[in-house]
Order: sequence, then C-alpha cells, then structure tokens
Amino acid sequence: MKKYAARIMMMLTVMLLLPLAVSTVDVKAEETAQSVSLTKVTGLKLMQESVKKIGVSWQAVEGAKGYEVYVKKPGSKVFTMAKRVTETSCTIGGAAFGKSYEVRVCAYTVQNNNIVAGPYSDSKSIKIKKGPGQIKKVLISTDRGGTQVVIRWSKLKGADSYAIAYKTGKEKSYQFLAETKGNAYGLRKLDQNKKYSFVVYAQKGNVRGEKASKSVSVKPATYLKKNRLRLLAERVRSIGVSGNKYVFTKNSYSNEVKEAYVNYYGYSSKTKYLIWVSLYTQQCTIYTGSKGKWKILYTFDIASGAFGSGTPRGTFKLFMHEKSWNHPTYTTNWVTHFYKRGSFHARPIWKKSKKPINSTLKAPISGGCVRCPDKYAIFIYKKIPLGTKVRIW
Repeated sequence: MKKYAARIMMMLTVMLLLPLAVSTVDVKAEETAQSVSLTKVTGLKLMQESVKKIGVSWQAVEGAKGYEVYVKKPGSKVFTMAKRVTETSCTIGGAAFGKSYEVRVCAYTVQNNNIVAGPYSDSKSIKIKKGPGQIKKVLISTDRGGTQVVIRWSKLKGADSYAIAYKTGKEKSYQFLAETKGNAYGLRKLDQNKKYSFVVYAQKGNVRGEKASKSVSVKPATYLKKNRLRLLAERVRSIGVSGNKYVFTKNSYSNEVKEAYVNYYGYSSKTKYLIWVSLYTQQCTIYTGSKGKWKILYTFDIASGAFGSGTPRGTFKLFMHEKSWNHPTYTTNWVTHFYKRGSFHARPIWKKSKKPINSTLKAPISGGCVRCPDKYAIFIYKKIPLGTKVRIW
C-alpha cells in the first residue's frame, strides 16, 4: 500500500508542475520571437578637440542600450570600433596632425545576452589641424578693486581664445570651467573657501592646444586675506593725461585704502607726521604715527597744478615756511615749501576785496603748487615740523 501511495503522490506532483514548466517555455519562446528594431543614427557631428583628439556626438536612438563608434584611420580601407559608450558623445584619441579620419556610429541593444546592432550612420570625415602652442606662465592676482581673485596669462600668438580648466584638491582630473577671448578670468563664482588648481589651454577656432599651461593653485579667501594690504594699496593710481588735459576723479579713496597705501609701501618720516597728496583724487591726507603704523589725521580737497604746470610727483620733505607771497593785486598766505618753489598754501586772495581769486578745489587748476583750504594751510604752516616727508602721487 505504501508503494502505491508513493507513486500516486509522485504523479500528482508532476501533474501540478507540468503547467508551470510549459508556461516558462512559452515565455522564453515569446521573448526570443520578439526583435527590437533600431533606427539609423542621425545628427553625427565631429569636432577637433585638440591636435590628438576628436570629439564625436550624435542624436539618441529610441530603444538603444548604447552606441558603437567606428573609425577609418588614414591608409586603412576598413572601419574599426574605437569605442562602445552609453552616452551620445565621446572623445577619440590618437589622432595625428595633418591626417584625415572617417567616423560612423551605430546604436545597439542586447537580446538573449547578445549585442544586436542597428544600421550605421552616414560617415563623416575630419582633418586634424595644428593647434596653438603652450601658454608658458599663469599668475594669480586680483581685479583692480582687489575684490576677487583672478588668474592671468600672456596672450599667445596664433590663439584667439583660451580654455580654463580646474580641479579641487581631492580630484584627480581637470574639468573645463570656462572659455574667454581675454587673458584673465575672475574666480568670484567659485567657492572661496576651497583650494583649486588651474591650467589654461590656448585655442584657435575650435582647435585646442594639446599642452596645458603649468598649473597654479589658490584658495581665494586665503589669498585675499593674506594680500589685503597690498591689494588695497594697489588701487591707488596717479593722475593721467589725455591729449592736452589731465585725467582725474571727483571720487575719493576710502580711509582703508589711504592708510594701506602709505603703510604697505613703507613710507617713513623724521617727524610724527606724513603727508600724501593724491593727484588723481585731488586730495591731501595728513597722517600721524610712524612707518607701517600711520593713521589718518585729516583729509581735505586740494587743487594741484594745471596741465602744463603740473605739481611735481615724487617723495619730498618740508623745508621752508613763508608767511605770504605778495603780488601787486593779490596775496598768497601760509606758504610751506616741499620742492623748490613747489609748496602748500592757502587760496590766493585779492588785496582789495580779501576774497579768493578762485575758490575751486578738487581740480588741477593751480600754477604748480598745492592749494589748500585756509585752515589746513595754516595747520601745515604752524603745526607740522620741517623735515616731514611729503609724498606726491
């Protein structure tokens, strides 16, 4: 009885499993019968990325798992597969200057663990052109205002644009940041607290030079902090010339810039005073302190020499006082000399009316001296000792 029972159980088990096995076979057969039809790749584009690299791109094909890129090299009659990728673009290396290359692409899918390729795209050819040379030197600096770090380089003959690439301290490879036709790029948009390494490539048209510049590294926030005094001092400029007139400004430097200028450049004085005349802003600043520790005491508007009789530029010392210069119709009072007849003095006044001949300040209109408001001309005359250093710039 036990034998018959065992046989009956075995037969029942087979009968129950049989539909499942048949069902599985039917599904596999159905999958095998299906065939994915891939269309022809279109929109093939080739671009020379450097003297050794070709950039290839195309439009996506519906249903594709990836793409195969084939190249016919110079002297060859057949295409050989260069790359198999899942994106719709890639870079092919190993090109040679002056040689032509033909490229075509096909889409592929996978069926039953087999790669099934679609039709090839129309092929396209490209001839490799010679790219620009290597940029020799890249420098770290700032913009004119000292507000952002800038990388700079010398323009390269034969290049019409430049590509900047960067990486952070943890990254192994560079990624391209921007392209510019100039020879400088500001880093304001980057994280100022990260350290970066930069290289620059020269370009001509769409051809990028093969060799990058040597890398330079900087952490923008640290660089600005460390160089702040220098950056502030470098904002200072002197009066300019355009044709037969001076170029100056009605604006003023900030107190921070004024102090940075004399302290960064290390001006000293034999007295506790230092005087700086800014011809560009038409202002005079009197400091107290000592070398590297100058603090502003006064800043006031002045009028320096007009075009053709400009106030001399340089570093001088106060060496003589004169109570006044008397002329037939006017008087100039509170005169303190710093260079030959160059001096600080009050605005000239008419003898009869006692009114200023010209009360204008903040513009280069004098005969070569530094015209001051009366109270400051008197202060220089009475309070500042001879031998005090004077900087005119």
